[in-house]
Amino acid sequence: VLRAIESKEFMKIGAETVTKVHLRIIAATNKNLQEEVDAKRFREDLFFRLKAVSLSIPPLRKRRGDIEEFALNFINNYSVEHKIAPPRITNEAMEMLVDYNWPGNVRELKNTVESAIALNKDGVIDPQSFSSILVQNEDVDSNRNLPVFLRKSPEEADRELLYRALFEIKQDLVDLKDLIVHQRDEVFELNKKEKSETILPLNEMEKEAIINALEKTRGSKRKAAKMLNISERTLYRKIKEYNIQ
Repeated sequence: VLRAIESKEFMKIGAETVTKVHLRIIAATNKNLQEEVDAKRFREDLFFRLKAVSLSIPPLRKRRGDIEEFALNFINNYSVEHKIAPPRITNEAMEMLVDYNWPGNVRELKNTVESAIALNKDGVIDPQSFSSILVQNEDVDSNRNLPVFLRKSPEEADRELLYRALFEIKQDLVDLKDLIVHQRDEVFELNKKEKSETILPLNEMEKEAIINALEKTRGSKRKAAKMLNISERTLYRKIKEYNIQ
């Protein structure tokens, strides 16, 4: 790796010729690499080969003017990816995002916005949409009263968001199951009541059965008699008795 970075050439394992490459390396980290080198946790030779042009990008909490643009972009991308109408975010909800401390930076903002959309039901993201995702941090200045994750790393925050989303989905499924069972019981009771209120006399039921059998057999009395498990003679007598045309 060091040779490829410095001389832009390397030799494949088992090869006899050198391969030249034209490349530029862009590396990013959330660590102070100079401190990591001093602590012997990062190779000094690699550090100086990578350190050509260094850019220091401040954390999201120091770039609050970018938060709204990021949030709207995440909403649009999520909606396009999942083929849904983009939800509307209220001014109060956007202010809540702008005031948030964002220890997990842009990735935490992305996860928070996507979780709010996934759990949203009315197409409007308001402060309540974030109430189950963001909580109050006791360590934050009381004058700011900002909602943040309680001492959680970005990975732990991601995992908690996933657990909460799964819990919400599970609860929705339980509610849906209860609703279906309730409606099924209501339909059953209604059908039972209707049947009890519309009991036909025996002769009417017999006449209806004969008519249905004749319709299904297209008027064939032999087949209809066989379907009704009676003789043709009995069928003819019943047809005459009930004046079935």
